[in-house]
Amino acid sequence: MRTELFIGGQWEGAADGGRLAVIDPATEEVVAEVACAGPKDVERAVQAASAAFEDRRWTAIDPLERARILAHVARGIRERQAELAELITRENGMPINFSTFSEVPMAADVFDYFAGVVAQIAGETPPFALPGAPPDIFVMTLKEPVGPAGLITPWNFPLLMP
Repeated sequence: MRTELFIGGQWEGAADGGRLAVIDPATEEVVAEVACAGPKDVERAVQAASAAFEDRRWTAIDPLERARILAHVARGIRERQAELAELITRENGMPINFSTFSEVPMAADVFDYFAGVVAQIAGETPPFALPGAPPDIFVMTLKEPVGPAGLITPWNFPLLMP
């Protein structure tokens, strides 16, 4: 199990060397010690995410290939369902039946859903009705990503919410 931070495509320890014990709430056993991100790590993550966004490699991939990648992630989650469910249960105390039959499959379903949506996202051409405007004006709306987002997600759905 990896316990470092994943920043800019690399696994790295926290800049200040900080570690955090993850404790199973049912047994009080230490499940793992993980890198504990601090302000420098957050800044590195923001810089890496911004650079990746500006790089445009993901948006340059054909939509159907992006859909295949997302579907592949969904398959990977399903293939590791038991392992992921056990980790979630040990980390936050979610009952194993809930992590196995709700949390993990729903996370896979989200990837499948967006794999199906990828090829359907397109611009719209609404009628342009500005008073006095010439009738040959063309207006189009494009749906484009705006950049990285920082998220603070709930602890009780660690796979589904992000």
